[in-house]
Amino acid sequence: MVESVKHGGLIGTLRKIGTNELAGATKLDVGKLLVLATSGAALNIASAVLAQKHLADISEKLSDIKEAIEDVATFQKNERRSVLTGSIRYFEQIAGSVLSGELSDEVVHVIEMHETKLLEVQDHLAIDIRSQTEALKILKDEEWVRQGKYIKALYEQQSALDKLYREMLLCLRARACGWQLFSAFPDREQCKWDRLQDIRASVLALLPQGEAAIALDQLLREKIKAVTSANERSKILRNENAVLDRISAQSAIVFDGLQTIGTDISTHDAPLSIDLKIEDGVIVATRMR
Repeated sequence: MVESVKHGGLIGTLRKIGTNELAGATKLDVGKLLVLATSGAALNIASAVLAQKHLADISEKLSDIKEAIEDVATFQKNERRSVLTGSIRYFEQIAGSVLSGELSDEVVHVIEMHETKLLEVQDHLAIDIRSQTEALKILKDEEWVRQGKYIKALYEQQSALDKLYREMLLCLRARACGWQLFSAFPDREQCKWDRLQDIRASVLALLPQGEAAIALDQLLREKIKAVTSANERSKILRNENAVLDRISAQSAIVFDGLQTIGTDISTHDAPLSIDLKIEDGVIVATRMR
């Protein structure tokens, strides 16, 4: 804003992004602007912008999870896939209404129901991962007439574990999206905090530097000692590194999804632009650009 020598008052100017080129100007009624600034409208605008930003973020995450579910060709249990897809579909349906302020007890009850189902899937997957790891432990070279069968069995064990870890991380990503929606509801602060910590701990346990990954690495290195082919040993280790890289990448996505909905708009790296339609000092419409 600049003072107008000719007309008095203030002139609001708009310049094109990244340049000093003038894009437009208008005379501003200071009295109406003061009423607008003190009416709480600015807070409402910020809330609306945040809601739209989080809606876009959650929608993108849910779409990514759906695509990832399709990438996992065969789930070990079809009911697990149903729980994941059902949760994602429901979260997509309610995301817009929840982030626009429609916070009914009925909706939070269903979010909690899906959280319970996702926890059951997570527990079942953890059991299967432990069982698959135990199966790898008892695998011995002497059981096979030719070493080729032993190597093939190692690859199959790796592939089975890879699928289980993918399913586990998809489940945690779905829980993270549910937590974001749950966090939009008032109160229940201790429950929100406890759930956040549980999801974080579950992800941390899967990371390459976690005990489970370190133990699996040591186990595989022990198993490949019986493999005489240097190329096969190298391939098995490359497969393991690929699995750990996927775990790291997917874990980062889960942590990203755990950012609180109340994060201040100023913390976002990319600027947000919004158009306001004002009539008689009152905002009558907004539009994000």
